[in-house]
Amino acid sequence: MNNQKTNKTLKISKVAISFFNSQYRGDSKYYTTESKGRSYGKTDFSKFLTQHSDTVTILEEGNDAPRGGQTGNFVIVQFNQKFNEKFTPYFEAKKEAARLQEKEEQELLSEIEKIGDQKELLCNYFAKNTAFLTKIVSRIETSSSKGWRNWVRMECCKKIAKSEFRLFTLSAAEIRDVAFASEYGT
Repeated sequence: MNNQKTNKTLKISKVAISFFNSQYRGDSKYYTTESKGRSYGKTDFSKFLTQHSDTVTILEEGNDAPRGGQTGNFVIVQFNQKFNEKFTPYFEAKKEAARLQEKEEQELLSEIEKIGDQKELLCNYFAKNTAFLTKIVSRIETSSSKGWRNWVRMECCKKIAKSEFRLFTLSAAEIRDVAFASEYGT
């Protein structure tokens, strides 16, 4: 229920999200026109400015193109208190999402470290279970490359990483090499 409340407060326009993801640099100089092939178009900032003009104070307008072309049109802006009130929750949520993603990546790395060396684990499993090894080797030898790669990865993932595919780091080629080394003793 708390998530639903948070999402309602973070509803902002697609134009604002596009501007924040591509061009936002704080109080700075922003261009209002960009070249799009044979024509000119508005930049993400220009679109943001038309929708949220109450959140921006324009300090200076000008053109810095060598011959005064359209792509040189710029404004120097300062974002006011209304901008902070309106978009601070979005920036905080974005930072929190980045922090959570970093935490998940760290947990994933620690889980992979707990599993250990997956090549060694696979070698040991092949040594204990020769029926599984012959099944893998026969599939590799009889099927096309497209036909065996994903199947072999999933079968080995079930045995080594307990069906947690995100924890399984071996490629199909590495599995093939381990299987042939175990089968033929090279």
